Amino acid sequence: MIIPLSKDEAVLLDWVLTLHTFDLDLLGRLVSRYWQIRYEVAKVLIGESQSIDVETGDEFDEVLTMVPILFSIGGENIGGPLKEKLYRAKIGSMGLLDLPDIFKEVGNGEPRKNPREDEADAEDSS
Repeated sequence: MIIPLSKDEAVLLDWVLTLHTFDLDLLGRLVSRYWQIRYEVAKVLIGESQSIDVETGDEFDEVLTMVPILFSIGGENIGGPLKEKLYRAKIGSMGLLDLPDIFKEVGNGEPRKNPREDEADAEDSS
């Protein structure tokens, strides 16, 4: 499954996959368990890719469970939107969503709008 990611989303996934830990035993288990996803995330972090290609099996489900709903970088919450994107990928892989539109549309079929556009529009009208 190909899942497009922003660099901030990749940073969050990397943080989740290491649990931001210095416990070498725990880190060793995390690195060996999630090596495929970490490799895909690393490619986004170093600018070699703009998406991850992962299987939506047990490891994916575990990562999906670990991603927080609220996680901000630079004041913008990226946790919720990332979790939504991962859920859409999982549900789409089960044949319950139309995969071609999986990352373009949300809920009512309207294209997803960047929340920063609303802020910029509000500043322009001031």
